[in-house]
Amino acid sequence: MATLPLDHALAGTASVAADLPTGEALAEIAVAFLDAGMVRASAHLFSMAADAGADAGFTDAGRQRAIQIGTTDVAVTERLVQDGALMIPSAERRDDGTPRFFLPIDASIAGQPHVLHVIRAELDGDGTDAELRNFLAAFLQPGDLLVDCDPGFGLASLSAATMPEVAPTVIARAADADHATFLEQCAAVNATADMVIVPPAGDSPSSLASLLQRHQATQAKRLVIHAGSADDLAAMHAELVAALHDHRCAAVAWTLGSDVASSAVAELLESRGGRHFVVATDADGVLLVPEGEVQGSSLIVTIPAHGMAARQAA
Repeated sequence: MATLPLDHALAGTASVAADLPTGEALAEIAVAFLDAGMVRASAHLFSMAADAGADAGFTDAGRQRAIQIGTTDVAVTERLVQDGALMIPSAERRDDGTPRFFLPIDASIAGQPHVLHVIRAELDGDGTDAELRNFLAAFLQPGDLLVDCDPGFGLASLSAATMPEVAPTVIARAADADHATFLEQCAAVNATADMVIVPPAGDSPSSLASLLQRHQATQAKRLVIHAGSADDLAAMHAELVAALHDHRCAAVAWTLGSDVASSAVAELLESRGGRHFVVATDADGVLLVPEGEVQGSSLIVTIPAHGMAARQAA
């Protein structure tokens, strides 16, 4: 039986779609390679697609994405284990695709649900405490001090301490001695000289008032305070009011908790002149909008009266 060239043999088949232009086809194949984890080959294919006439913006973005994934993989592999801890790369990346910082997690606790949640959020999502980190990235300025009263795994503190060009000072308050040790390891692993870990005072975390008396605070141009969850702030109400009246206080960020606790904090700070905002994003980036205009936000950013007056004057 005689054979026909493939294109001729299929010419009469109604189910065959029209040929893609070579450039578009190569770009589609490059995406498939990227999805399959073959990042170096994908970068090469994106270049071939561009040479064949595919959209330059799409192919350049794809190539850069492939290169950054490869760079990140190399950087993480080189530091995967250090001092017995897994090095989890941050959700934030430098321009070259490498992680801005690493989170050291002891392998023996990696299976704990809250630890797995943090790891997955860093690797697959926007990162743990994404609203807070986005706010800090948009709001902090050179010369600022972030006072993190509830650092948790330290991700927001590390994110702030490693901000390129801004380089604010960070004071992170540890809940107990073990927490202080962990946060100190985080700071040491990432060589964040301007991240200060404050251990507990006796059996309790250091007070906000004592944190604001440290020399790092007295020398700061502006203070940005992350207070923590509304459910944990009852004992800090007086300190938060005092901080709100400090002329250097630019913002107090706190997280919604129970309705009763959240209302108490909101009403207290508003009665002292604070205005409440939430973090939103648009085409221009991160911005603060009045509370109530955006649904689903858990982070509240309270701007003191003097801060509102300065913004209105500007």
